[in-house]
This record gives sequence, C-alpha cells and structure tokens, in this order.
Amino acid sequence: MPLEPGQRLQAIGQGTYHVDRSRESCAWYGLYDARKVFMNYRYHDRQVYEAAQDEWIQVQIRTLGEPDAAASDDFATRAELLREEGTQVLARHLEWFPEPLDLIEYVPPVAEGNGSRPARQPVLVMALPRGEPLSRWAPRFAGRLPWKFAVCLELLDLFDSLHREGRIAGAFGPDDFLIDENGRLTCLAGDRIILQARSLELRPYFPPTRYPLEAAAPEVHREDGALNVRSDLFNWAALTVFLIVEQFPSPAGAPGENPPDMEPHDEALAKFAAVLEEVSIRSPHALRGLSPRLARATQPALVAEWMKAVRWCLEPDPAHRPDSVRALRERPGAASRPKPLRKLWRELLGGA
Repeated sequence: MPLEPGQRLQAIGQGTYHVDRSRESCAWYGLYDARKVFMNYRYHDRQVYEAAQDEWIQVQIRTLGEPDAAASDDFATRAELLREEGTQVLARHLEWFPEPLDLIEYVPPVAEGNGSRPARQPVLVMALPRGEPLSRWAPRFAGRLPWKFAVCLELLDLFDSLHREGRIAGAFGPDDFLIDENGRLTCLAGDRIILQARSLELRPYFPPTRYPLEAAAPEVHREDGALNVRSDLFNWAALTVFLIVEQFPSPAGAPGENPPDMEPHDEALAKFAAVLEEVSIRSPHALRGLSPRLARATQPALVAEWMKAVRWCLEPDPAHRPDSVRALRERPGAASRPKPLRKLWRELLGGA
C-alpha cells in the first residue's frame, strides 16, 4: 500500500518520519521524500514538544512495490529483499551507499469495508545523498580526465567489494550514481544487489526492464540470462567507456559472430583508445591504478593493457570474460613487466 503525503511513520524508540511526497513508484519499490521529526524539551515545564519544521532533516524512504496479492510467497520475498538491502548491503558498504537510518515494520491501515488486517511491511529509511548524476557530471568534467579515471577505478573497487561477499549487481547505469563536490560517490541502486547464489531463484524479480540495458551485458537482456560476476564486469567496462567518452560501446553481437582474429570496429572504443593515448602522455599515474603490474609500464603499454582489459570485459560470451576483479587486475601488465636480468643476459650473449 503506498504512503500518503503528510503521513507519519513511527520507528521503534523515538524516531518519527513525516512523508512529504512520492518521488518514484514502480512495480518493484516506492521511493519517497520524507523528513525526520525532531523533538525538543522544555526543562522548566518538563515537557517534550515537536521542533519547528526547519529543524527536521531530509531523508528518503523505500517501500515495497505492488506485490502479487494472490501470492503470499511473492510478498514475503520482496519484504526479505528490502530488509536485506538495509541490513546487508547499505549497512556493510557505507562508503558507497546511503546510510540506513531505520528499518520500520509498518502495518498499513485497514481498508474501509475490509476487516482483515494487512501484513506488516518493511519500510527502509535512508539518509538523503547529495550530488549530481554521473550522466551529467561526465560531460561537465570532460577536461578532468584523471578524475574520471579515478571514478572508473572506484567503481571497480565497488564491484570487488560486493563480489567478495558473494553479491552481484546485474547492471548499473550512470544515473544510478551521484557524485558530490568532494568527489564522494553514492550508489542509489542498492535494491538491485542480490546474492549470486540466489540469482537464478530471484531472476523473476529482476527482469531486463529493471536494468539500464545500454550498459548491461547481453545475458542481462534476456529473461533467463544468468547474472554473475562476469555480467558485472561487462557493466563496469561499459560504464568506464561511457564516463570517458560519453558514449556506450555498441553491442558486440552474439557469441561466435565475429572471427576470433578480428576485432569489430566500435566508435566508442576508438574514442576511448584516443583518450587513453592522451592521458598516458599527460597523466600516466591516472592509469596505473588498474593493476599493480602497471606501476612501471611505459606509455604504449598503459594504453595497450587498458584496451585489453576493457575489451576482455566486453566479450559477448560470458565464458570469455574475467571471472573476478582480481583476475582482471592480474592480467594487465603482462606485456609491460621488465624481463628478468638472467634472460636479458642470455639474449645479449646470443643464448636461447
């Protein structure tokens, strides 16, 4: 049941939240602007009273969507996912997600003429993040390429942190992130984070329409496609190309469509390679964070290894992509490692 403007929710203890307006409503969740009501105390009268509205702080509230009324397991699963978002995703990754403030077990009012009592619904209260979407930030900071690459590498850290807990995202889009004036990145799509071990079971709750498909791996586009670490790494590479050149790479087609010795031309990737050339000359340090093995890489090697990494993640066949962030980071630099001294000495003497 949707919340109404002016409605108040009471948390356990003293937390009271005033609903201001509905911001977004879909089949999967409802998102509301709200404020936390603060109370003051008159010592002389020994009386608690409500503070003025300009003293309240802004928050956001996420509720369930509209579950299938005929399926009790549908309601239970959605409720479980929302509780997990607050307790296992947001609370454990505060550096990238809004802070969870309260998890309220809300009992909707009984509808007129209906004597049955509605089931309790979880309501997640979160801090209101600040900043602008990456989709607007990227063109505005077109000349700040080192900063852009730093954001790309932070996104990779975010995926790595989730994967270490066995969680996956499916796909993020540039509008799923805010970045503030201090460079802090906040992900708004915590509701999409699920355990990979349950991805097949939960796939009906995460259909293609729930994802930004322009940034998603081919399998995310299919109702029965498997969501896993490999699809997340495709998503990372697509976001990286977009943030740098403001254009997503074109779909690579079905597995096996392109001969293995032929790389399809892609306008976005061609632009990305040109930017890498520029950055590798002016700010090579911005590219070395992809892998420890790039610490002493030459300018051509930095460009080559970044392109290898991005193309590897964008493989249309999931089996041909890296299976972890660690695997991705270990591969770059293979062409740039200095040769062992013994090998150089043998080559100098004409040995094998």
